[in-house]
Formats: sequence, C-alpha cells, structure tokens
Amino acid sequence: MPLPPDSSPSVSSGGTLRVRAAVAILLILSAFALQRSATSPWARASAADGARLILTPVGLSRVQPGTPSIDCRWWPRWDKQALCTVAPGGDGALRRLRAAAPLLQGSMWLAIGALFLVVLKVPKSPAFRGAVAWAATALVMVAIVLVMRAPRVALAALRDVPLQLGAIGAVLAWTALILTFVAGLLELTRDSTND
Repeated sequence: MPLPPDSSPSVSSGGTLRVRAAVAILLILSAFALQRSATSPWARASAADGARLILTPVGLSRVQPGTPSIDCRWWPRWDKQALCTVAPGGDGALRRLRAAAPLLQGSMWLAIGALFLVVLKVPKSPAFRGAVAWAATALVMVAIVLVMRAPRVALAALRDVPLQLGAIGAVLAWTALILTFVAGLLELTRDSTND
C-alpha cells in the first residue's frame, strides 16, 4: 500500500534539507554581518568645531574636512592625540564599551560553529544546534546594549555632543541578531527524525 504524498520519506527529507539549507544561509549571512559590524561605524556625532566623530566597537575617529583624521582604537590598542580620554567616572563604562568588539567576534564564531553543526548534523539534537545559534544572538544583544549605553559615559569627547546611533555597523548587528534568532528557531522546530 503506497504512503500518502505528505508522509512520503522523500518529501519529508526534502523539506528537512530545505530547512537545513535555509538555516545554513542565515548563519552564513549572520557571520558576515557580525564580522563587518565589529569595525563599521555605529554612531556619529558633530563636535562644536564642525568635526565629525565616528564611533565603532573598536575605536573613535575624528574627521574634519581639510585635515587628516585622528583615530583612537582600543582593539588593537592605539591611542593617538588623546581622543580616547576617559570621562570622569567613565572607567567602568570604557571597560564595557571595550567588551563589545570581542562579544561581536565571539558571536561571529558561534554562528560559524552553529553552521558547522547544522551542516555536519552533529549532535543529533536540533535543540543543541539551535541553542548555539541563540547563544550568538545573546552575545550580539549584549554588544548592542553596551555600544548604545557606554560611549557617552566612557569618553570625554562624546560627553557633551548629541550621539546619533544607527549607522551601518549597528544595522548589521541588528540584522545578525535577527538572522541568528531565526536560524535557531528554525533549527529548534525542525524534525530531527530525518537527519
């Protein structure tokens, strides 16, 4: 007696293969977005003298037309022209701000690890593979909160200027957060009987 079309093993395994491919694509896109977001601008501000301040998870840049840009980096550590002077009482906030880039890199590697787990189908539990993707989501969320809250408290250069969040780095981080969350959800709800 033939099986009904919707319960045929070939249909079921084809659906599983499509879901696995979708999860893999989401994780690849997420890893790319995380890698780019770690060094791309997250926020901009205009100083009183007309210079633009550009904040990334790895440092702060001051750009003024007609003059060379001044950069200060904390990953790798490179302090030029005292641009990264710590605001009074901002030591803890600077430590938190400095944690954002390693968190983004860690989440990128978790997304890549989740990708390998999905492709290699190990372990058999989709819940574990989904949890690895969600761990990447959690790290991205913490990094986003740190970059949104710490700069004005941490850096004297940003203390009295209106900081406009939402540059390409922040957009990429939010995109990666959504992609890893959806990948984890798809993996968690996927049927593992056809692995």
